[in-house]
Amino acid sequence: ATVGGFGWALSATTLQITPRAWSNSVRPLGDDCFIAGGRTSNSSPSTVDDVDTFALSTLGNASAFGELDANVNSASGSCSLVRALYCGGETYPTKRNRISYQDVASNSLLGDFGDLTVARTYSGSASNGVLSITGGGDSGSKSDVIDKVTIATLGNATDVGDLSEALSGMCAMGNATKAFFCGGDAVSTNLDTIQTCTW
Repeated sequence: ATVGGFGWALSATTLQITPRAWSNSVRPLGDDCFIAGGRTSNSSPSTVDDVDTFALSTLGNASAFGELDANVNSASGSCSLVRALYCGGETYPTKRNRISYQDVASNSLLGDFGDLTVARTYSGSASNGVLSITGGGDSGSKSDVIDKVTIATLGNATDVGDLSEALSGMCAMGNATKAFFCGGDAVSTNLDTIQTCTW
């Protein structure tokens, strides 16, 4: 089987996590991946606070790691080698500006890192391992705000600029020099553009 024409092999083995949608995932340290929050039903605000973890190198079910500070869905996530951030989201029906963090190396659970400048859901977060940015999202209307934090230092985010268009639901990723915001839901259409900014 192929994925997106790249010829990646798909396994017939299904991995299982706590049933949910609109959660977010981060991979802060080597082989470990974490999946946090989400909804267990599309028809009601059945939001969960579970944080599950699994090893990328081993087929098998995820195991419980801990809990978020509240039941949260539609947050975005980024990380350094030792710390994961979960940014914004929704505790139904209230949109959040909170950034929660998890120190993965010591297996410590989540605390309050600081606040985004805008409470929002469906944003995109990316990291170069030192800095994390969160862009776009839904704050009641589409947002173009880009916030930045230093992952090693607790504190509130700073507004460092704007996306070229207000949007939500984009995919975000970063490398050592740039962050990328891919696609997204603009006010009137879904986008096929990739926006980039330097750290």
